Amino acid sequence: MRNSKVPAVAMWAALVAVGVPLALGGCKSQEAPKPTTEATTPQFDPQDRLGLAGAPWKGAVNGVVTIVEYSSYQCPFCGKVQPTLKQLAEAFPNDVRLVFKQHPLPNQQNAGPAAEAALEAHAQGKFWEFHDLLLANQRALSRADLERYAEQVGMNVEGLRKALDEGTYKARVQEDLASAGKVGIRGTPNFLINGRNVVGAQPFDNFASIVREEVEAMKKLMAEGKTQPEALAARLETNLAARAAQAQAQQEPTGPVKIDVGDSVSFGPADAKVTLVEFSDYKCGFCGRLSSTLAEVKPDYVKRVRFVKKQFPLGRWPESLKAAEAALAAHAQGKHDAFSALVYENQRTFNDEMLFELAQKAGLDMKRFRKEMETGKWAEQVRKDQEAGRTAGVRGTPALYLNGMRIGGALPADQLRAALDKALAE
Repeated sequence: MRNSKVPAVAMWAALVAVGVPLALGGCKSQEAPKPTTEATTPQFDPQDRLGLAGAPWKGAVNGVVTIVEYSSYQCPFCGKVQPTLKQLAEAFPNDVRLVFKQHPLPNQQNAGPAAEAALEAHAQGKFWEFHDLLLANQRALSRADLERYAEQVGMNVEGLRKALDEGTYKARVQEDLASAGKVGIRGTPNFLINGRNVVGAQPFDNFASIVREEVEAMKKLMAEGKTQPEALAARLETNLAARAAQAQAQQEPTGPVKIDVGDSVSFGPADAKVTLVEFSDYKCGFCGRLSSTLAEVKPDYVKRVRFVKKQFPLGRWPESLKAAEAALAAHAQGKHDAFSALVYENQRTFNDEMLFELAQKAGLDMKRFRKEMETGKWAEQVRKDQEAGRTAGVRGTPALYLNGMRIGGALPADQLRAALDKALAE
């Protein structure tokens, strides 16, 4: 795959070698034309809506599909999605180009320096080699590690040290974060495929289906006479507007909403005057934090307050869906809290197979558990929980509703107690 650092001479020579005609203005000369950098520089939409100018890229220079990746080097799912991106490049070698945007998350202390180091690697023509090493060693991203990786890929280490010491790329990282915020990007990994959003480490087919649709749409626009940048601008305008409209439609209500408890996980009196509903995803770190808070608070209120947990796997993490089904199966056996605690303890590493180990550790009847998981008995309940969340305006997790009013996410124990006390007093 080509990147923005390929010498123009190499590209020009390759074109000549395969007999590609070169359009030259003015009189023809017997002398070979001077190479230019145009052939190796991708053209994005003229307005550069996504701030892609100067960003690291690779793939087909004239690819009709531009995938913009927003990524943090300490995000495990950013590492997990890399094989899928490689598979996409291999499946669509002439159509896809990938642009990388730095999106270090605030709760990851080494992500910011790693992003700055990666931009220095880009300046030295070593971005993708350095990028790959960072994602392959996400738990070792100290300053010393960054310098070691720079040496491994043949960078000027003194140049890296100078850039980090002087904060050369801090502004550029902030620019990437700001441009992401303008189009509603909040977490990682996140992708815009010609402006169409894909959230998380999705399977290959989820990416590929959108890529195919965008290839067709772009080629149609270009057949109508638009240049590639003009066609991309048109697709971005259409897709980003559709995304903004969808976000507007999903705005959280300002008043109380009716949330049907149904067959969701529930603890406490069915006729309680106060009901706390939680929408949660088992891979979400903040949901794990809230789980610990609820374990501390719930015993003091469960005789007066109804605690409801609704499964809301976001789709960002494929394992979350099976974990949600497994939690419902555990609840049916009276082991919900024990099982959930184990899943949250292993949130970074659990997968579908590990759920069976955790279920056994929680004391479930494994024959019954396996049968229910194999038949997908709880899949419909998960779907209903998700639908209830979308109707209430849930867009992220955790989401807490107290008597239908949204009160926030991973609240500290003292704030949650205060909210419950106030609701009980009223």
